[in-house]
Amino acid sequence: MSGQPRVTRLSAGGVSLPLHFERGAPALAAAVNGVPMEMEIDTGATVCVLTERAAANLRISAPWPAIGTSFSGDRQVHRRGMIDRIDLGEATFFDVPVVVIQGDQLPFDGLLGFPLFSQVQLTLDFPGKRLRLDPPDTPLRLGYRLDLQDVGGIPALPIKIGDRRLDCLIDTGFSGTFAFDPDRLGVQSEPIGMGHAFELGGIVPTEFRLLKGEVEFLYARYQNPPFIVLPGENPVIGSVALQPFSITFDQRRRIALVSDAAFGRRLRELRLDASVPERAR
Repeated sequence: MSGQPRVTRLSAGGVSLPLHFERGAPALAAAVNGVPMEMEIDTGATVCVLTERAAANLRISAPWPAIGTSFSGDRQVHRRGMIDRIDLGEATFFDVPVVVIQGDQLPFDGLLGFPLFSQVQLTLDFPGKRLRLDPPDTPLRLGYRLDLQDVGGIPALPIKIGDRRLDCLIDTGFSGTFAFDPDRLGVQSEPIGMGHAFELGGIVPTEFRLLKGEVEFLYARYQNPPFIVLPGENPVIGSVALQPFSITFDQRRRIALVSDAAFGRRLRELRLDASVPERAR
C-alpha cells in the first residue's frame, strides 16, 4: 500500500509551522478533512495513520484489511481507507491513503508518515522546533549533504556503531536514542533494565542496555549511549538522538541535508541520559 498523496499543493514560498514534542516525538496541528487534529510526524511510518476515535469523528470508512509489521517485527492487522485532504498551514495533500489502528494508545489523533512528503522538501528543525515544507526544486541550504537511502519506505543515513558502518533508519516516531541488535553488530553492552515501547499494536516490554563504546552519526559522537535491543539488520535512530539537528529530506532527488549550530566546526561530543524512559514510543 503506497502512502503517497495523489496531489500536493504548496505555495512557491513554502510553509513553516511550529512543532511541539510529546514523548520526545515531533507533532503539530493539522486539519484532516477540515477538522483540527493533532498529528505526529513519523518518518518511520510508511503510511498515514488515524486512531479509531479520530476516524470515527471524521466518518472515514476503512473497509479493507491492512497487514503490517510493528517496530519489533510483529505482524499486525488493521484497516485501510482514504483521507480526502490533509492541510498543514498553506500546504494541502489530496487523496491520502490511511491506516486506522485499533485502540487509542497514541497520544495524538494520528501519524503523518514519510511518504506524505514525497512531492515536497521536508525539513524537521529540532532545535528550532519548526517544520518547513518547500517545493521540490528549492535550492538546498548550507549543510552536510548525503545520499538519502530508502529501506522499505523509511529514510536511512549512514551510522557507525563500534567498528561497523551501515545504514541507519531515521525514525522520528521512535522517542528514544538508538535501537539495534548488539549481538549482530558484535558490540559490548550492559543491561539497564526493562521498560515499555508504545507501538501501533499496543504496549510491548522492551530491554534497555548501555553501549560500551561509541556511536558516530554524521559529525556527532555519542559516548556510551543507552539503546533499545531490536533484532534486525538495520539500526534505528530516534528523536532523542536527533535533537541537535535540522534535517531536510528531498525524496525526489534522494538527498538529505543535515546541519546544526556547530556545523562545520568539529565533531560534537554528545552524552545521553542512561536512565530507562517510562515510555519509549
